[in-house]
Amino acid sequence: MRNSNTGALRSSVVVLCLVTVGAFGAKKTIDEYWNEVSIDFKQIEKLVTEEGCYEDERSFLSCTYALDATIARLVKGATLVPTTRLKQDSAFGKVIQDFGSVSVVGAKRFASESVAVTYAETKKERVRVSDSWQALFKGDKVAVAKVLAWIRTQPGFKEKEKVLTATAINTILGIVADPHTMYVPKAYVTEVEMAPDGDDIVGIGISVRLLKQGGKEVLIVSSPTEGGPALAAGVRASDVILEVDGKNIEGLTLSETVKLIRGEEGTTVKLTVLRKGKDKIVLTISRQKIKNQNVASKMLTNGPVPLAYVKLRTFMQQNGCAELGTVLKKLEKDGAKGVVFDLRDNGGGLVTQGVCVANAFLPKGKVVMMTKDLSDDSGEMSKLSTTSAPVTALPVVMLINAGSASASEIVSGALQDHRRAFLVGERSFGKATVQRAEPKGDLVLRRTIARFYLPSGRTNQIEGVLPDVTAYRSPKPTADEMVAFREEDEYMALPSLGTPWKQPRPQVISKLDSCIVKQGQAKKIFADGQDDAILPDYALLVAADTATCAIQQGLDKALESFPMPAAPVAPEVPKSRFERMLSR
Repeated sequence: MRNSNTGALRSSVVVLCLVTVGAFGAKKTIDEYWNEVSIDFKQIEKLVTEEGCYEDERSFLSCTYALDATIARLVKGATLVPTTRLKQDSAFGKVIQDFGSVSVVGAKRFASESVAVTYAETKKERVRVSDSWQALFKGDKVAVAKVLAWIRTQPGFKEKEKVLTATAINTILGIVADPHTMYVPKAYVTEVEMAPDGDDIVGIGISVRLLKQGGKEVLIVSSPTEGGPALAAGVRASDVILEVDGKNIEGLTLSETVKLIRGEEGTTVKLTVLRKGKDKIVLTISRQKIKNQNVASKMLTNGPVPLAYVKLRTFMQQNGCAELGTVLKKLEKDGAKGVVFDLRDNGGGLVTQGVCVANAFLPKGKVVMMTKDLSDDSGEMSKLSTTSAPVTALPVVMLINAGSASASEIVSGALQDHRRAFLVGERSFGKATVQRAEPKGDLVLRRTIARFYLPSGRTNQIEGVLPDVTAYRSPKPTADEMVAFREEDEYMALPSLGTPWKQPRPQVISKLDSCIVKQGQAKKIFADGQDDAILPDYALLVAADTATCAIQQGLDKALESFPMPAAPVAPEVPKSRFERMLSR
């Protein structure tokens, strides 16, 4: 694998990350970044032609999925489906436009109070959709030119043209390559993903999530930020946001809601929230500068053993690893006897940063990751190893969840393979592919070029990295709380290769589990804090108990007696068949 130490926008660099949309403190929504780039719908009309769409089945799927995604962004509640499905499934809405073999109709809606049930039904629907398009490829032709012409006539097309073009292009790339091959606005990468650590952003300081209530999607506050304006104004965890400045947000996208909430520093925004399902409260919040910390840390001193808590937000920043090292040294000097390292919801970043962060805990000469180029048929694997002494030798417990992806999985998997850390939390995202970021004018093409493997030779692609100790948001999570979107839910994701990982040290983990139960602090503190504005972080509490048990019983040392699992033979990975589409 070719690597680079230069900036992502000065030359192509290797990245391991998920692309995310701007949060409530971002300067702009992702759509606003798209509106500033030089693209237009003519580019889609050149790509999506009957000749090009019928070259092969995958080309056909890229065209039809792109048309569907474009229509869904433009016409609220609409979808494009093979007309034969309307005769088989009565759950669709009325026909908006008939194009013979395909029709634009009201989207099929599945209403359920349960997120888990909705998630399962969505997976089934995805299979039905794929099957119906594959069947149509062998049957009647799709009048793609007429569909494109109809899209141009719809209200709002001109205002959304750039966003619609981006939607279609990235949908095509997601089919002909993989879901992580995409274009991103260069300004977005510069201003959001690559922002220097410590840059201030203007916001209100909350994190949110979408849940189903009453058959509708609602926006719920996961947590107000400690020390932020939302917390000071009275926002509490689990508040349901109903209105922003008097405007009902029902039916709005997350991006549209972000646009309403953000604003200039010193101005105010009124949030109407529903608390505990009954109290409707209006809160006035001042928009303020919030420090955009990539490395956050504190001492955990409530337990019998002083612990360092360190959270790394992203691997995208060039100085992140250096700052992490400085923080770890200071906390150890302050008396920490162990480290709780939090990589939850860290979507990854630069390869160089991932290897460097692993090196903060691993000795010199340890393999951190192995890669195999998708365009190389030789079967050769490249290795990236640590190059210097570790920053700390303290016992380590790592926190991961479904949002821990790519570089986060490299670091957590490497420390687990090398018996350097216990992992606590949930199965990680499951992304084990490498992208190269290639500047293309005012865009950046993120292109999948390789698979990566963990030091033992296992892959986390689809499988994810499995925790040694499982912990969710609460001691007894509901089915809804355990549902999460992962790589396996990405359409056309590369498959997993190799055999599933098995816990190689069950006796040690059994002792650890028994000690955590006996310790009992996590459940007690969680129960006592249910009325707090910021709910107790149960997974963090379990991680602290895990670290305490490991240190008191010497279980971290016991890991050293277990050899790393033998690496399997590197599986063959076929050469990419879609280079031609990417170069158009």
